[in-house]
Amino acid sequence: MKHAIGLLYLTTACVGFYWSLYLTLTGLYGVPFSGWYILIFVGAAILLVGAILWWASAKEWTRWFPIIGSALLTTYFVPAGVVLIRQGRMDPIRVVIVLLVLTCLTVAVRERHVTPYLQMR
Repeated sequence: MKHAIGLLYLTTACVGFYWSLYLTLTGLYGVPFSGWYILIFVGAAILLVGAILWWASAKEWTRWFPIIGSALLTTYFVPAGVVLIRQGRMDPIRVVIVLLVLTCLTVAVRERHVTPYLQMR
């Protein structure tokens, strides 16, 4: 299960990096730059660090990285998904991205409370 959770974090981080770069490069064609792009990039970077630490370390403090990274990604993707639903422009790829980010946040919060330190007591 540990490998699957790390893969979930890694996949979500890669999607965040892709989306951040896509939005930034779209700005080269006349769309104004937004601070959200930086937030997505930072959230994906923190989540990537969390994925690496998930596999490499069992220390309790490292479990915060996936929570912080997922929360940063959630602050963009969930409101953006709600706006797209209201406009009727939600496609299956965007639904998958929003569900991936929400799943990642849910797993990160759940796994934060289930650490090896609590199981040893």
